[in-house]
Amino acid sequence: MARRGSARARPRPRLSAAARAQVVHPVGEVIKPDAWMCVADEGMPVHGRPYEKGNLYIRFAVHFPDRLDLGTVEALRKDLPPDPAGPAANGRMETEDVEQARGP
Repeated sequence: MARRGSARARPRPRLSAAARAQVVHPVGEVIKPDAWMCVADEGMPVHGRPYEKGNLYIRFAVHFPDRLDLGTVEALRKDLPPDPAGPAANGRMETEDVEQARGP
């Protein structure tokens, strides 16, 4: 157990198998970084009413990689449905439709 002021990170909470609730997410909808979801009546018990539960709020900490290795790309291609528009003939994007963007 980490002491107060310790540089060690606190462990993230985990749900036990008995406490897990099934969360349904719409097919085709992408979970974005810092998105929130509310699961009604699956949160902490309401003060003074132990059999009534509040809402459970979930924050998704999604981290996207900067690059993917070739093995990962091939695995994704195998597991995901094909692109409905189809790949470009040469595998490259047409540059006439691309604009340069500058960061802040």
